[in-house]
Amino acid sequence: MENFKSIILEIHQRGDYFSSAEYRAEVVKELVRLCGGVEFAIKEINKLRQENSQLSNSIVCTNILCVLKEKKDRKSI
Repeated sequence: MENFKSIILEIHQRGDYFSSAEYRAEVVKELVRLCGGVEFAIKEINKLRQENSQLSNSIVCTNILCVLKEKKDRKSI
């Protein structure tokens, strides 16, 4: 999961808040692939937010979680 953490930290440190929907979709797709599914990606983001004080209130993490939850909700319909 080191790649997962490094992707999130890199985006956070750049201050990139996903101004592009295409970029956000690419990042989320890669995170889901790295984690092996949407639910696992959600768990990893939440775990990362608990472990890293920089990310606990991160807009980047919040944005990614919103997209992942939307994706999960669409699959459950």
